[in-house]
Amino acid sequence: MQKITTIIPYESEQIQQVRYDIVLLKEQLLEVEKKIDVFHQCQYEFDLEYQNLLGDLADAVFALRVELGMVGSTSAATQTN
Repeated sequence: MQKITTIIPYESEQIQQVRYDIVLLKEQLLEVEKKIDVFHQCQYEFDLEYQNLLGDLADAVFALRVELGMVGSTSAATQTN
């Protein structure tokens, strides 16, 4: 005959509730972290597009200033490099 030697510790309902709450909060935290990651990705893509468009606009403005003679020829060479 085999003896059963496993002891099952008692956990109050409060401890069980706390463990359950921790699991729920962990899931909520993971969801928030995912949303933050999506936000950062969107922000990065926006910044990239913004810089691309702003860079093109700055080049166009500078070319127009050169064309209108508002910028000297030496500074035009340094600005385009």
